[in-house]
Amino acid sequence: MIGFTTGRETNQRLNSLLKELTHVVPSSRIVRRGKSSREELAFKLREDGFSHAVAVYRWHGGPGRMDFFTVNSDRISMLPPSALLKNVRLGREYPNRAQCTATAISRDKNVADATRRFCHTLSDAFELPEIDTLGLSGDKASVHVSELPDRTIQLAITSPAGNREVGPKILISRLLWSQDEETS
Repeated sequence: MIGFTTGRETNQRLNSLLKELTHVVPSSRIVRRGKSSREELAFKLREDGFSHAVAVYRWHGGPGRMDFFTVNSDRISMLPPSALLKNVRLGREYPNRAQCTATAISRDKNVADATRRFCHTLSDAFELPEIDTLGLSGDKASVHVSELPDRTIQLAITSPAGNREVGPKILISRLLWSQDEETS
């Protein structure tokens, strides 16, 4: 099971994003952090049987960073990279919104190696297989990863896979593969 959580400071937009992500990602639910320390949150995740966690942090009033974790019986480990968020479009902001559950992680064929590695992290953290968009049939939905011309990474819920965006959509300005990149 996957736990979606936030930093200590949250707001309505961040909470809405978490709610929409738990509707899209199977076997997931929101874990409210409140005033808990990271250690207390990690203990709660382990006690409640979560295998992975995704933390979304606030920056300048909106979602600003997404971190991925593996939850083990004795500790919680970060899965690189951290994603610095540029923009978020919630599902409710789509005119033809469709409520769906993703069955895979799909991506465009011509993405950079770093984006391809990011897809592996998403597959692990969301516990969804990576597939070629041609590998899904019918109205199956996916978390689709693509790159925009300005090198921004786009994560969008699409149905059918890789085709029509149904929301939410997250634009990622940068991937941080190590703690050293944060200070540079």
